[in-house]
Amino acid sequence: MKNIVLSASFDDLRSGGIRVLHAASQLGSVHALLWDDEAVQRLDGKPPKFPAAERLYLVQSIRYVDRVTLCGWPLDRDTLPLSEITTPAAWVVDEAADQPARQAFCREHGLEYRVLRQNELAGSRNSTRPIPPHLRPGRA
Repeated sequence: MKNIVLSASFDDLRSGGIRVLHAASQLGSVHALLWDDEAVQRLDGKPPKFPAAERLYLVQSIRYVDRVTLCGWPLDRDTLPLSEITTPAAWVVDEAADQPARQAFCREHGLEYRVLRQNELAGSRNSTRPIPPHLRPGRA
């Protein structure tokens, strides 16, 4: 199984972020590189809305994520900490995060680079896993 890497703050995670994780999980085993508070501050220019411990707890609880690593400064938006990558691996990003520098980094280090397009994410709203009967609406 291919190792799928996503690197982000995962701060104030909403349904769009969950869709990205779900779509990434269709490609292989998801390893989320979660930026610590200092990295978020430096990369975003402001502190995260939620502290690292809460973001870590949330991302670890998402069924599409197989592994989470808390990564500290120094980080760069257009590279990955190679010490945390298990090959073969693919760096997966959504369309908004697609950058030529990221593509170049992956080429240089023998990583696959995969951009999830909006139409791929739109189909991720419904899980391919059926809802167990006891969790379906209208059931007691």
